[in-house]
Amino acid sequence: MDHERAAREAFIAGECRGDAELERSVRALVDEFTDTGDWFRRVALGSGVLLEATPDPPGSAGSARSARSAGSAEGDSASGTGLDGTPRSASEPPPEFVGPYRVLEILGQGGMGVVYLAERPDRDFRMPVALKVLHPYLASPPYRNRFVAERQILAGLAHPGIARLIDGGVLEDGTPYLVMEFVEGSDLVSWADARGLDTSSRVRLFLQVCRAVGYAHRNLVVHRDLKPSNTRVTADGEVKLLDFGIARVLDAEADSEITRLHPFAGAPLTPAFASPEQRRGDAIGTPSDVYSMGRLLCRLLGATAGVESAAPTEARSHASPTSTLRAGADSPDGSPGVPDRLPADLDAILRKALREEPEDRYGSADDLGDDLVRYLEGRPVRARDGSRRYHLRKFMARNRWAVAAAGVAIVAALAGAAGLAAHTVRLGVERDRVALEAERAEAVTGFLLDLFDVAGEGTALDTIRAGTLLRLGEDRLRERLDQHPIVRLAMLDALAQANSRLGVAAVPERLWGERLDLMVALHGADHVDVARARQLFGRHLVGLRHFGRATEELEESLRIQELIAARSGQGPEERKLLASTLTILSTPLRFLDMPDSAVAVARRALAMTRAEGVGDLDLLESLHSLAFVLRGAGDLDGAEALYREVLEASVAMPPGAWTSWQLLNNFASLLRAQGKPEEAEAHFREALAVARSLSGPDALSTEGVLGNLVDLLVSLGRHAEAEALALEFEKALLETHPPDHWRAGRARARPGLVWIESDSCQRGLPFLEDAAAIYTEALGADHAWTARAQVNRAFCLVSMGETGLARPLLEASLPHLLAERDPVWHTIEMAAELLQGIHAVEGRPAEAERVRRLAVRPGAIPVAAAPPTSTVPPTP
Repeated sequence: MDHERAAREAFIAGECRGDAELERSVRALVDEFTDTGDWFRRVALGSGVLLEATPDPPGSAGSARSARSAGSAEGDSASGTGLDGTPRSASEPPPEFVGPYRVLEILGQGGMGVVYLAERPDRDFRMPVALKVLHPYLASPPYRNRFVAERQILAGLAHPGIARLIDGGVLEDGTPYLVMEFVEGSDLVSWADARGLDTSSRVRLFLQVCRAVGYAHRNLVVHRDLKPSNTRVTADGEVKLLDFGIARVLDAEADSEITRLHPFAGAPLTPAFASPEQRRGDAIGTPSDVYSMGRLLCRLLGATAGVESAAPTEARSHASPTSTLRAGADSPDGSPGVPDRLPADLDAILRKALREEPEDRYGSADDLGDDLVRYLEGRPVRARDGSRRYHLRKFMARNRWAVAAAGVAIVAALAGAAGLAAHTVRLGVERDRVALEAERAEAVTGFLLDLFDVAGEGTALDTIRAGTLLRLGEDRLRERLDQHPIVRLAMLDALAQANSRLGVAAVPERLWGERLDLMVALHGADHVDVARARQLFGRHLVGLRHFGRATEELEESLRIQELIAARSGQGPEERKLLASTLTILSTPLRFLDMPDSAVAVARRALAMTRAEGVGDLDLLESLHSLAFVLRGAGDLDGAEALYREVLEASVAMPPGAWTSWQLLNNFASLLRAQGKPEEAEAHFREALAVARSLSGPDALSTEGVLGNLVDLLVSLGRHAEAEALALEFEKALLETHPPDHWRAGRARARPGLVWIESDSCQRGLPFLEDAAAIYTEALGADHAWTARAQVNRAFCLVSMGETGLARPLLEASLPHLLAERDPVWHTIEMAAELLQGIHAVEGRPAEAERVRRLAVRPGAIPVAAAPPTSTVPPTP
């Protein structure tokens, strides 16, 4: 290109030395450069490296065009190449057919070829596809053989985050083409910018890229061209990678003949996103994709990584990715929702992904994704060398509300809060307020630091489970924190709430009880803080489905609040506390077969919320709770109307501001009860997508929805889908919980229940046995869930003819189910029928009749004691 146009032709002819095919390819590339000017800025002739392209500005024709394609042609220039390799002008019409595919329109053109929107008319149904026709210089015999082999590899990549390779072939002139899944949507960066996503939401979106690339890496495929234009995000937020593996197909580094003849064919890349080793022409592995992913994440987050050159220096490669920021999608306004500087942990992750040497980066996309998950969860990231205090800060940050009391103590010590002085006066403690603050802060800080010292012995600090720390914390609490009741109360509060968040059953009840006793000793039984504490404990018990105990605590909280109101009146905060307590109480009343009381309490809470005008969020919660209890009372139409009202109103809420997945799940459960399975399935899947978008891989907020969807699929006879989802459910829970956690029991139970419904009791029994053992250890033998698991075991044993083993399980479980009076009547009925049948067969008619009378609630007995569609109690 340094030659004038007149001398260029002679130079090309002389250098190609009579090789007509090479000469034609070089001329096509030269014409492409001349026509578009923006495909690349210059060519490093010694290495064949293409330097960074200037992307189409947002809103341009090229940008709009590429937003529709499933496989973007490099550069999206205004002109491309014809099927014979000659330059295609912008006005030239596309061919009518490419192979058996009818061309509908051009999606994109560029130096690598042209992408068409096409369909195959000889099929019963016409599905749009993206058809990419490659340059003819890729049609030489050595490459053609490799093309066939690589096409088979790509056809084997079946992942929801990868645009699927559907077909491929070779035209009569030897030009190869690929047929890809057509994906309608915007590229990753444009999609996020258009919605003003904040940093965390962008990272969650990017995790979909990590999962797709990680899947490919595990299948020994490297993308080699990860960039925004090779991503699409659908309207419902699903990310798809485009042209996946095309860069591998085009790379002919194993074929020296192709590389020698056609230097550009051996190293197709986009320098703005290519790794240093890719630009150098070195061997490429998964760390190369990690580098490109780091660049892509920088672009998504608004960071330039401080590296704009095609050959970054060592100094630049270690620069902070947020030292400079991208202005929007290269616009002057910045990325909506993205702060001026990224958090330090995220900055460290980007720097590690963008290291100069491959061995210094993350080893795979999975490793990068894992650190991003750790960042989202507030855990220490592996990209940083964590000191003890760094890990402490992360622990406190990710358990912010769980250690709220301890945090308040530290803040009070630093900021000189006046509240503690009032406590000191009321307690009659004759000590200086500042001294007490210092004692409290020092005790809390020392307590948490000591936990890291003890738990870290022989264990990497960043692998310590919060549950382990909390168990250690309770032990240390009894040894060290008895210096002052206020300090002890702060730590009891922190440990109780943290255990509650982790879903531990027995431990928090002990801690909550001790906390309440100490609070009563400090303030008296009828203090507003005691009422608030009982409300929190009641809400915790509702989450554990201990509805009887929950009702006791909540009613006692109401008694205290009403006593205080009669004595000294109520302010706005007190009225808000009363309304929220009533809202919580409506849920256990529903489950305790008190539907009229539940509805009355929920209506009273809603009336108070409307009267106070406390805000849209509180109103939505109250409406949701009323809909929830109306369904329990059998008023399905009334519940449906309220659910639809809340759904419509919740659209205006900011993303993540309200737990809409609970609403969608409960509405889907109602639709299923109304006999609308298709609509129910759609809402279950939407609830699952929302829950996953908020929690990432964390299974806590997805387990109920996944279980409900599994149950629905089973009821529709779609057992294969249900089995796959149940196993996914199991994997997700077991990855996020220790093996002795009660949720691990639920994880094991779900596939077992699916196989019961599929008449595969022999296959499901080991899963149910594991679930029963875990429930027994975690919740106790008398818990309703343990009893239900034992009934499911008994069902399998009876089906297999082992009635002698089933009878003691049923006899032991039935009293616990009856005593609990949780929502397990379907299980009670089935257990009674099974036990009644065993007694009858074994010649004990009187016992059979006694058992029959235990199941007092009428209704059909299900095939297995699978839980009914699980609703999620609204969380005020």
